Amino acid sequence: PVPPLASPFIVAPTGEKFSLTFEDRFREKELNTNVWRPFNTEYPTFGPTHCVAGTAGCAKSEVMVLGKLVDVSGVYNTIYTPDNVETTGSGLILRGQRQPVNMPKVNDGPSALFSSGWIDTYGKYTQTYGFFEMKAKLPGGNGWWPAFWLMPQNRQWSYEIDIMEVLTGNNGNDRTNTGPNSVHLGLLWNNGRGNIGKWYKNPALDVTTGFHTYGLLWKPESLTYYVDGIAVHSVKKSEGAAIPQIPMYMIANLGVGGSWGGFPDEKTDFSQTMEIEYIRAYQYDGAPAAQAEPTFPVLIDNVMPALVTAAAGETISFDVAVNSGIETSAYSLSYTLMNVKKDPITKINGTRDRVFGTVKAMPLKGGRQSFQVTMKIPSDFPAGDYAFKTSIAEVATGKYNNGGTTAVVRLK
Repeated sequence: PVPPLASPFIVAPTGEKFSLTFEDRFREKELNTNVWRPFNTEYPTFGPTHCVAGTAGCAKSEVMVLGKLVDVSGVYNTIYTPDNVETTGSGLILRGQRQPVNMPKVNDGPSALFSSGWIDTYGKYTQTYGFFEMKAKLPGGNGWWPAFWLMPQNRQWSYEIDIMEVLTGNNGNDRTNTGPNSVHLGLLWNNGRGNIGKWYKNPALDVTTGFHTYGLLWKPESLTYYVDGIAVHSVKKSEGAAIPQIPMYMIANLGVGGSWGGFPDEKTDFSQTMEIEYIRAYQYDGAPAAQAEPTFPVLIDNVMPALVTAAAGETISFDVAVNSGIETSAYSLSYTLMNVKKDPITKINGTRDRVFGTVKAMPLKGGRQSFQVTMKIPSDFPAGDYAFKTSIAEVATGKYNNGGTTAVVRLK
């Protein structure tokens, strides 16, 4: 049955009526694949942070190069598989597994460390504006990273709305905001303007001991985040936020590991799961249609070659292809060459684990252009795999786009 109109809210927004547009309480024996896609990382490929590129799926930081799986950042070793998604007749379970069998090999070495569950409505259901809500109980301990979020249906990597994400442990880079009484709410990428995020902290909240609701009220001018029906944070267009105006799809996943929140340890209980009671979407009366989306005018399209084999002390070059819709002002192209085998948690400082560089004031015309980046590899770099990453920024404003394109340098 359709819940009461104001049920997502402790205090309903004034002057508006909401209609239920999407609901799954996961009461069936099987996942409803008419509206959900269980994400399957059979052949990991590289993609930006939360990778959703291609029907084969992809892990969060891996790149397939010449048939070999290379770990680009060294911080994510999780793939998503349908067998970690289960309906119970009273809800949905997303589980994680330690050292699962039949996992893709990393650098011809050990298999990926973890697998986990992910569902999304990509290609099945999208909505522009409205209210989105999940009711769930989350696992506790080090290494868990559950999330409920939205991404653009057109896969334009300029927005990501994190309705909630929780880092339940305390052994990662961020030990100030993690734990079961903190929820991260965010607008990522923000159409090239930088990320906007906030930690909601409540000592009385424990997301691991009971079910809680996490909601987002999305309007053309603002995003308002809710925990247990109470508005706890908002971002506004009038204050500089680039509020999305295009259809987005829903994602619920149980991440495992990562430098931000930390990895599972010997105390992590893998019998715990992310239990979802329902996921719903509402639309408010009078909601406008989706608008034409302003985009970052310059995008990094490609980096070639995808794999360079060299020795320390040698000079290497990459061709970086840039797309521009119209003639624009000057842009700077920045790059990083990073040793992916360095421990991301210890954060070894100095110049011996990475190299930074910038090609300044590139003259851009409309269309596709290619720029050459040449760099000398420091002579004391050890053998191994390095990630070559790019970003681009408008010189006058500092507005940037992270590119999302990576190549691999393999030192002999």
